[in-house]
Amino acid sequence: DTDGDGGIPEAGYWKGIRLEPTGTARFDHAAVRYAGGYEYAYTEFSNLINQGGTLEFTNSETSFASQNGIKHNAGTTTVAGSNLAHTPVGVYITAPFVSVTDSVFDTTPTAISVAGGDYSSDIFTASGNTYIGNQVPIIEISSMNVVGNVTWGSSFPYVISGTVVVNQGATLTMNPGVIIKGRINNSLFMIQGTLLALGTAEAPIIFTAANDDAAGGDTDGDGGIPEAGYWKGIRVEPTG
Repeated sequence: DTDGDGGIPEAGYWKGIRLEPTGTARFDHAAVRYAGGYEYAYTEFSNLINQGGTLEFTNSETSFASQNGIKHNAGTTTVAGSNLAHTPVGVYITAPFVSVTDSVFDTTPTAISVAGGDYSSDIFTASGNTYIGNQVPIIEISSMNVVGNVTWGSSFPYVISGTVVVNQGATLTMNPGVIIKGRINNSLFMIQGTLLALGTAEAPIIFTAANDDAAGGDTDGDGGIPEAGYWKGIRVEPTG
């Protein structure tokens, strides 16, 4: 007890760690907990935020953040062999480039959340990640405007809550085994360019409803039963 109050810590208790464009931060066998508080302007409700520097987070833990374990706004962020725990969003991404490998998402319902915007290339890679808890973590895509060559290949299901537009001349590729789930009423793929969803017999690609627990497990925690018309679907335009 370092403050003599016998208190219980809570998410957002202190501001956190902010990495500026000129900065480099390397964590190994370290832990960052209970941050993301006070004001949006400092760490944007995150334990750690990268504003354009180089962030390496290996064999470490980020937990009990008010909103995001790590938020990436610019620069390069590498997360490997780490534990992202008890936080609404493990990694929130607004710009390239982030790598998340061989890490564990513990009671963190959204593993990675990608902000809406124009994307000409892959903004993150994710592989070898696992989870602890009853709810399968997701890759949350609020919306996306694909203007180049983008690939989706995470082992966690992608959940779409807005419109994904593949522009003329652009390509969105789904790797075999990828599962894509649409939220109720709001999710749509609009294909003006090229969509490649070439699965295999052993690893089919599935587009379905967000509450379809038969595909990729229970990703919304409600144990719901899907129904026809739950999400909007896929629209191929004359140039697509």
